[in-house]
Amino acid sequence: MLASSSSSSNPRLPLRGETELTEITPARPSQPSSPQLIYCVVARERTLLSEYSFCAGNFATVTRILLEKISPTPYGQRKSYTYDSYVFHYITSAGLTYVCLADREMGQSVPMKFLDEICGRFEASFLGVSKTAIALQLNADFQPIIRSTMDKYNDGAAHDSMERIRGHIAEISDNMIDNIDKIMQRQEKIELLVEKTESLNRTAIQFRRQAVDVRRTLWWRDVRAKATIILIAVIIIFLIVMWLCGGIYFDKCRSN
Repeated sequence: MLASSSSSSNPRLPLRGETELTEITPARPSQPSSPQLIYCVVARERTLLSEYSFCAGNFATVTRILLEKISPTPYGQRKSYTYDSYVFHYITSAGLTYVCLADREMGQSVPMKFLDEICGRFEASFLGVSKTAIALQLNADFQPIIRSTMDKYNDGAAHDSMERIRGHIAEISDNMIDNIDKIMQRQEKIELLVEKTESLNRTAIQFRRQAVDVRRTLWWRDVRAKATIILIAVIIIFLIVMWLCGGIYFDKCRSN
């Protein structure tokens, strides 16, 4: 599962409709001498508009899991999530999400600076069409820009200049990196609360229906009791009158 580097060496994250997802499997031609930006994608909600990967791997699949947990806000977001020895960094702007995957050793400053540049270049040319574009429609136009920008930031000289401040941000980077496991646990608690709320609603509806049935039953019982009392009273009055009038033919009352 998406977790910090202190978790198991074979992390897995359950997917809706699937049992589990294997770990990130980048296929690099050779082990880089320095940390690298590996993958970048521009997305509108869960629709990938343009993407580029430095090497082959299952990045898009894992990224879709991350996008399900992100809700872009009007004021934007800047966060990072660990996945074994990698970190997903993302920013949101104008309803779009910009995500990149980088080696954990790269820290946070360089990937965020990279995403800021990608965001600026994308919004300068494709913000309007992005609102209606289908999946990967903008890949042909924007993928070369992602590639060239990533190459620039992956160049040793680009992030060697950041080594001086990397020590200062190392202490606060872990505080800014959330664990997706916690998000999933929180989501499970919310879903459990929703289920309990729905169960209570169903119980309340059933209780109201039973209350209506009981009230109706009691009303009919009261009506029958009153009708029975009235009928008995009428019979008693009739018998008294019949007795006073000399029998069933009311002889005394007729003669009078």
